[in-house]
Amino acid sequence: MNKKIITLISTASLTILSACGGGSDSSSKPPPAPTPLSVTASNSSLSTNELETASTSISLTNASGTVTTSNNYSGSGSISTTINGNVIEVNFTAPDVENNIEETFTVSISDSDETKSLTFTANITNTSGDKLVSDISQVKIAFDQQDYFAELSNIFTTYNKIVTLTSVYSQSVANNHHTQFNDVLTSANASVTANEITPESIQTAIDSYNSNTLTETELSVIFNDATALLNEKSLPLLTSINDIAKQSDKLPELLELSFQVNSSLSAFIGNNNYGEWADNTWQYKTDFSIIESVLTSTCLAQ
Repeated sequence: MNKKIITLISTASLTILSACGGGSDSSSKPPPAPTPLSVTASNSSLSTNELETASTSISLTNASGTVTTSNNYSGSGSISTTINGNVIEVNFTAPDVENNIEETFTVSISDSDETKSLTFTANITNTSGDKLVSDISQVKIAFDQQDYFAELSNIFTTYNKIVTLTSVYSQSVANNHHTQFNDVLTSANASVTANEITPESIQTAIDSYNSNTLTETELSVIFNDATALLNEKSLPLLTSINDIAKQSDKLPELLELSFQVNSSLSAFIGNNNYGEWADNTWQYKTDFSIIESVLTSTCLAQ
């Protein structure tokens, strides 16, 4: 074979190899896959009182592009998020609730490539319901001990002593008034005891509330019914006291009673007919300073 033919064959072979990429190591590689977005909550279980706010945060790693958030929550509270670089602040404001409950919500975080979601739980304490349980427990104690009219009994005893000491009437008359008042007191106690509101029924209501089978609203109805019963059955006692007060210019007649619970069950403390709250301290009106003395003294009504 002559040199001219060999040269032609070599040239053709090189051309074919070049066209097919043969003999080259410069093939292109696919770009590396993006690192996935990572989200981590500092605390996924929150605790808060009703109408108050609990906070947590979410840390981001490998976020790409603009980060946005959204949430999924079916309750009546509210959720807000604030993005600060690679940290998202999450605030959950609890709704007004009827029982101690647990709610859940989801926060979703999106960057330019993907979306990640985190689920949170919120344990909500019904603070107003807890106070109501404490108040109605005080009523139950009074019903157990049948001493709901102790304040009125002490006031009657003091009034009866004062009219005797000031010679409005004799000791024998005072003794008769005392006997009559005790009869009225016995009748009032019996009327309360015979009612369907009993220590047992109150305790059942408390237990039902604590087990979430009775709502705060339903429990408050029982509390209001119990105090209304005491208001009603105390009226004959109020009349007996005012019959004595009318005979002396030193004794104020009692106004409408309103049984309620503050530190204890009372027909006077918290009753605006007799005073007002000032800096969380109950202050009696000047006209009823004697009532304050009777109810705070350990010996005046003895």
